Amino acid sequence: MPRAYKRLTDRKIATTKKAARLADGEGLYLVVNNESSKHWVFEYQLKGKRRYVGLGSLRDVTLAEAREQTAQYRKLKAKGLDPLTHKKSARAAQALEDAKAVTFKEAANRYMDANRVGWERRYGREWQASLEKHVYPTFGDLPVQSVDKALVLTVIEPLWTSANVSAVRLRGRLEAVLDWAKAMDMRAGENPARWRGHLDKILPAPKKVHRVKSYASMPWERVPAFTAELRAHDDEIACAALEYVILTAVRKVEAVEAQWSEIDLGEAVWTVPAVRMKKRVEHRIPLSRAAIDVLDRMKKKQINEFVFPATIRGTKRISHAVLGRLMESMGRGDYVPHGFRSSFRTWAGDETSFAREIIEKALAHVVGDKTERAYDRGDLFDKRRKLMDAWGAFATSYPVKAGDNVIEPQAWGHKHHVGT
Repeated sequence: MPRAYKRLTDRKIATTKKAARLADGEGLYLVVNNESSKHWVFEYQLKGKRRYVGLGSLRDVTLAEAREQTAQYRKLKAKGLDPLTHKKSARAAQALEDAKAVTFKEAANRYMDANRVGWERRYGREWQASLEKHVYPTFGDLPVQSVDKALVLTVIEPLWTSANVSAVRLRGRLEAVLDWAKAMDMRAGENPARWRGHLDKILPAPKKVHRVKSYASMPWERVPAFTAELRAHDDEIACAALEYVILTAVRKVEAVEAQWSEIDLGEAVWTVPAVRMKKRVEHRIPLSRAAIDVLDRMKKKQINEFVFPATIRGTKRISHAVLGRLMESMGRGDYVPHGFRSSFRTWAGDETSFAREIIEKALAHVVGDKTERAYDRGDLFDKRRKLMDAWGAFATSYPVKAGDNVIEPQAWGHKHHVGT
């Protein structure tokens, strides 16, 4: 006959304070480590092997609840099922159900948090803003598992012809989040935002609805007069930032976020960290005399770590949009700040004898194919310094006397043939 156990009582459980293993019968035990550590275990044999299933801590599971769980596990064992395997399967199924209850917004935030370390700050902000504007109002609070083709098209289709570039980017972001959610077992099935073999059968190809438009660039012949006009303008900090963009041929984002710690005035070098560069590669920029002049003016106004500080309370630097608004206020709204890179590129290619690779590296462009880049480890810095010195001298060559009005010439006839 099986051994008779004296069933446990609440008093026995409470008064046992030293290490012990108290049997309640039918395979149920209370394992006591000390007065504050006591937990339930169901012990059984299966195919000649002794197995254990934890039932929880005494703090969370009462004696009656432990007996009820034990009875359920004994029924499973009587049917030939392994209680431990059953518990693991139930736990995995519950975890899957919990994961599937995650909303799209929660999944998107987790995806962005996981990938933000490799993103440029502006790129992360664009991700967040596009989802908040176009996606979250429609299905941000729905379970990520329930996002289907109809929901994806609801947010993408209205933008596909009116703002195709934004729509294409948004579709890619949706696809990335949904792929991540599937990899994290938060959803199953095909990705409803996938393009190839899916949405490309429903929506017209981007190239059919979007015509690439180049940045409107100021003709290089007019740059010297415009630079002179900037120096005569009242908005000193914004004008200095735009002049710095022109003289260094950088993107406006790289300029407005410039910090004094990146600049070596003694060596006349500005080192833009990789995290702020489009290609995620550190970019050393030789500073011309004209560019140093801009920095000297800003040094007198230094109030924080940024070269071009904001005058608005609560903001440390000027915004990216300031430069475009400045050009509009000056009657140059038909051009954009980014276009000065094209002005520089055209001037350098047409009016100087500098080699193409020097010009392209001055713009932080990738030069050559993969094989060429593998062997080309230099940045042509000294040669680029000569190029930037020549550009700085040209861009600031329009003569202006004190009190004169700046009049932009209709045709700038000077040729500036320089080279290495």
